[in-house]
Amino acid sequence: MGKSSLVVLLLMIGFFAHAQQASEPATAVSSLNESNELIETVENKCPGIETVTSQDDPDLIYNRVVRCVDLEEFDRAAELMFVAMSFGKFDSMRVSGRVRHHAIARSRIKAMNRLDALQLDSLHESLVLKFHDQTQRQQLCSTMREIGRPSYQPRYMLEYENPLSSLQNHLDVPSSEIPAFEQELAWESVFFSFAQCPV
Repeated sequence: MGKSSLVVLLLMIGFFAHAQQASEPATAVSSLNESNELIETVENKCPGIETVTSQDDPDLIYNRVVRCVDLEEFDRAAELMFVAMSFGKFDSMRVSGRVRHHAIARSRIKAMNRLDALQLDSLHESLVLKFHDQTQRQQLCSTMREIGRPSYQPRYMLEYENPLSSLQNHLDVPSSEIPAFEQELAWESVFFSFAQCPV
């Protein structure tokens, strides 16, 4: 068998190294203690894999990837990337319509376009190292088990429209209502076929 789907996706990151950065301003949320001193902001903390829940869709997780990369925490960003791509693969298995499956790539590209070439290279390097190290991949897989199967509605995929596609009008009605048993099988497939988690 050739390279896994995850490795192929990792390599795709490099294609966007010279993309134009988005001009969206980052919003900072701060909390103040009794003496009005700033004790924590979103800007100065990487929301790592420990913040991910089964209700977080890939769009949200990719934004966390960008936040961690901006803070030069590439190892933690790589962990988030691993989860986001795995969640996206699961969504493509539970939502009908091939064109809609492009939504996950669009989410990833939109986030990665906010990074510069050096940041993308560092993220890519961290992700490849983490994926190829069996101990680190086992730890990631264990953490994903703890997070659990995605429980959000994949609206980013269900509502995806591609005006350039003539196939868009011929798609079946999108569905994320597959039986729980089949969802469990799909989630197991993500673990063993896509993420290549050790047994």
